[in-house]
Amino acid sequence: MKIPLPPNGHWMKLKHGKVSPKAEIPNDYEGEDTINLQTTDIDPLVKDILETQGFTLKVPNKLINLDQLILEAQHSFSEKPSNYLSGPNRGTSPHCIDIRATPKNANRALRIMNTLIGNFKARGFTI
Repeated sequence: MKIPLPPNGHWMKLKHGKVSPKAEIPNDYEGEDTINLQTTDIDPLVKDILETQGFTLKVPNKLINLDQLILEAQHSFSEKPSNYLSGPNRGTSPHCIDIRATPKNANRALRIMNTLIGNFKARGFTI
């Protein structure tokens, strides 16, 4: 379709507030105006997983409906402030799930793990 690509370094320049020249879009395009996509059937196991009651791939923006393992990990994170010399925050309790994250990403890591654990349990697994 002859769509112009930005020059090397374009996105880095924009990220750092610099000006990058915009590529001109040609006006004389004479090709196809449509794109045909081929779809395939979903694997039966994937379909079964997606249809499971309580299954979701969406990670919430806030920590809600926390699993006990995540509550313990969250408590462990709050007990031990991260020391960058010894590495990122991680669970300290012997019965705590090992989640390693920097303080900036701790909440996000807990939300992702909570979603995964919830999905495992919705599928009938025990943790």
